[in-house]
Amino acid sequence: MQYRTDIEYIASFNARQAPPVMNYAAALAGFDPIDLSRPFRYCDLGCGPGLTLLTLAAAFPQAEFVGVDFNSNHIRMAQARAEATGLKNVKLIHSNFTELKERNLPQFHFIAISGTLSWLADAPRDAVLDFMGSNLVEGGLAYLHYMVMPGHVIQPPLCRLASDYYNQLEGEPEEKVLLTKEFLKGFLNTQKRYFEVSPTAKDFLQNMINSTTSLFLHDYLSNVRKAYYFADMNQLLEQRGLRYAGSAEPFYNHLQLVVPMESRELFRGVRERASVEAIKDYICVTGGRTDVFCKTNRSAGNEKPLESVLVVALPGQDQNQVINFSGMAVRLNVDPMATVLRLLQTPSTLEKLYQHPELSAYPRHEIRKALTYAVAARRVIPIATPPTPVTTISAYNRDALSQVVTTAPDLLPSVTLASPVMGSGHCISWVDAVMLWSIVNYGAEASQKALEIMQKRNLALKVQTKDEKELTPQETMRLAIQNSVRQFNVLLPFMGISPHLAV
Repeated sequence: MQYRTDIEYIASFNARQAPPVMNYAAALAGFDPIDLSRPFRYCDLGCGPGLTLLTLAAAFPQAEFVGVDFNSNHIRMAQARAEATGLKNVKLIHSNFTELKERNLPQFHFIAISGTLSWLADAPRDAVLDFMGSNLVEGGLAYLHYMVMPGHVIQPPLCRLASDYYNQLEGEPEEKVLLTKEFLKGFLNTQKRYFEVSPTAKDFLQNMINSTTSLFLHDYLSNVRKAYYFADMNQLLEQRGLRYAGSAEPFYNHLQLVVPMESRELFRGVRERASVEAIKDYICVTGGRTDVFCKTNRSAGNEKPLESVLVVALPGQDQNQVINFSGMAVRLNVDPMATVLRLLQTPSTLEKLYQHPELSAYPRHEIRKALTYAVAARRVIPIATPPTPVTTISAYNRDALSQVVTTAPDLLPSVTLASPVMGSGHCISWVDAVMLWSIVNYGAEASQKALEIMQKRNLALKVQTKDEKELTPQETMRLAIQNSVRQFNVLLPFMGISPHLAV
């Protein structure tokens, strides 16, 4: 079964392929980040229904975004959303990857392929990698998400089992998926020996059973589904003039965070970054990689580029003082980390932190380590621009919020809003989106409107009062709206998504 086009893929936002995240991974490795204050070009290969592409386009109105997909329905859906929200900086192309060379597309500063690469046969895969090699500007960045060995080793046999069973059935795809899942449930409940030999396969099979029809068909029933060893993928990219920069998952760039102490001796004498990554994949047994590569002939290692990256500690963070990674624990309440986190409540750069008088007692390498570990712990994030006051919610975000009126939470578990400050998307739950939509559009009547939307879906909120008083639905919703306003006002104005709210 080749990659399907008869059923649309699920729309999901991937924050890892946002420009500030890719910039940070590159700068951490010593490659120059792309200047996001100037116009740039971004290409999303396999953009699907376009949620990531369109959200990034809304966050960067000065940039040009191109989405490519070989499912015409995906292109149609993305085009309709772009037109409905007034996005003028998006171009959508219905094309097979092997035809990319004929499209005469321009040079890009960013090229991303997410959730597609491991589902491509050799010819379209090579066409994608060739495109990155030829259509990235010098210093441009590529994002690749792909399944990786050895963490992927348990998955192919179960996917083959499901695919073989599915293919011998007759009927419509949805019916065949239901029957295949019933078969897999029986396998899960009866094959004790199989799961004794492969205990982690049980969780993967359960995820298959719990997946949506679209996800099941696209992700699990492909006969070209392939996992790569990092060394092989790295070699393919190097042949095309791209060098490995790092992971879009910041913590994975720090060996000390992800490799337990007893395993670190394995890296003694290992000098090449590619070799470190290859060994690390065996120790961490990760199933997928989110790699960033840079189009350059220059070697990594320069510490200067990281000094210019704009970062901030987002308000409203939880108060956990210790973050436990598999390799070590990161303490947030000891200096210089505690001071760095406090100073970064205002956006800044590593260069400015080096010069700050409150950090003068610490050597640069400790300040750098504090900042990079804070990013790894998700207490600090790279951003595109300093926060500036906003007076209204953009047309794109209004349209995103409006979906809760017509779409049930099981079909729309979260809503993604475009943040020009983060240069990315910010996801909120369906319930939070109902609250925000009602506050923005109905003011003093927000609680009544939110209640109507919830009741239409046979949903209700429960609030535990101090005196255990039973509140009416109207009283509960008024209290929920007030709490939502307080929560939204901590973060959304800071992110450039909305002005301060009131009801």
